[in-house]
Amino acid sequence: MNEPFDPLEAELAALEPRRPSAEMAQRIAERVERDASGKAAASPRLARRILTAITSGTVAASLLLALFLRRERHDPPVAPPDRLQPPLTAAFDPSLPSVWTYHRAVSAAPDDIDALLDKHASAAAEPARRELHVSAFPMGSSDLKSFLGEL
Repeated sequence: MNEPFDPLEAELAALEPRRPSAEMAQRIAERVERDASGKAAASPRLARRILTAITSGTVAASLLLALFLRRERHDPPVAPPDRLQPPLTAAFDPSLPSVWTYHRAVSAAPDDIDALLDKHASAAAEPARRELHVSAFPMGSSDLKSFLGEL
C-alpha cells in the first residue's frame, strides 16, 4: 500500500474538469430543439423500419425454405422384398446354421459347438478343402485333458 508516488499520478491528480464553453452549450441546445421538432428524428425511424423489413423478410424466407425442404423428405419408405425374409421354419431347422442352432450348441458342452462349426464349415467349404477345422475354443475339453495329462 505504501508505494512510491508516481509523477504521472501526481499530474493526473492535478487535473480538474473544465466547465463547458458557451458555444458548446448553444450547440447542445440547438440539437435538442431539432430533435423535439422532429426533423432530426426521421432518420432513426427510417432505420427502424428498414431493420424491421429486413428481419421480416429473413424470417419469411427461412420459413419458406424449411417448408420446401420438409416436403422433399416425405418419400414413402420402400418395403424390403419378401425374398430377403427367411421363412420361420428355417430358424428352427437344426441342419441350417442359425442363431437358434448355435444357441443350443453353446448351451451344451464345448465339444458340441466345435462339432457344429465343423459340420457347417465342411458344408460351405470347397470339395478340395474338406480338412478345414473350425473351432470356437482353442481346445475342446477332451483335448485340454489330454494336453494337461502330457505335462
